[in-house]
Amino acid sequence: MVRKVSRYSYSYQFHSGYISALNVLQLLYIFEIFYVLNLLLIKLSILALYRRIFTDVSRFFRIGALICASVALAWALAFIPAAIFQCTPVAKAWEAVDREQGPGHCIQLKIGFYCVALPNILTDLAILALPVRICWQLHGSILYRLSIISIFLLGAFVVGVSLYRFTTLFAYSTRNVSGTIAPATVWSVIECAVAIICASLPTLMPLVRLLSCRGRRLSHSSAESSQRRGFCRKQTS
Repeated sequence: MVRKVSRYSYSYQFHSGYISALNVLQLLYIFEIFYVLNLLLIKLSILALYRRIFTDVSRFFRIGALICASVALAWALAFIPAAIFQCTPVAKAWEAVDREQGPGHCIQLKIGFYCVALPNILTDLAILALPVRICWQLHGSILYRLSIISIFLLGAFVVGVSLYRFTTLFAYSTRNVSGTIAPATVWSVIECAVAIICASLPTLMPLVRLLSCRGRRLSHSSAESSQRRGFCRKQTS
C-alpha cells in the first residue's frame, strides 16, 4: 500500500508541514460521510425548532415540514451508504490515488459531489421559505412581521455559502485530489458552522431584546445626566 501511494507522490501543504496523499484520501473519505450527517442533523433540528415555535399552525405548514424532513432524511440515507461503498473494494477509496488503475472500480466522485450539493441547496431553500407564510399572517404591524421573517431568513447566508462551495467543486480533479478538493473542504466546514449559528439565532431573540433594552436605558440615563449638568451650569452662570 505504501509503495502504491509513493508512486504518485504529491502532497498538500499546510502551515504545519505536509500531509501525504494517503492521509488526504483517508480524511476525504471520512469527511464525506460526516458532512452529510452533520447537515442532516442541522436540517432536522431547524424543522424541530419550527415545530416547537409554531405549535398551533395550519395543516399546510405541518405537511411542508414533514415533506422537508422526509426529503432531507432520504437525501442522507441515499448518499451516506454511497459515500461508504463508493469503491469496490472499499479500501480502494483511500489506498489508490489513481482510481482508474488497479483492481476494483469506483464511482465518479465529482458527479457524487454534485448530486450531494444540489439537493442540499434545494432543501435549504425549502426550509427557509417554510415559515414565511406563517410569520406574515401574525397579528402586528408590517414592520414587526418583516422583522420576524428577517430573523428566519438569516439562513440565506447558508445558501450563499453552499452555492459558493458548489462552484469550488468544478475545480476538482482526480490527478490532484489534495490541491483541488481543499477549497471545497474548507467551505464545507464554513457551511456547517454558519448553519449551526443561523439555526441558533431565533432562540437568541430574548437575549437580543434584553441587551437592546439595557442599551436604551443606558442611553436614556446618560441623556438625562447630560441635561442635568447643562441645567446646573446655567444656574451657576
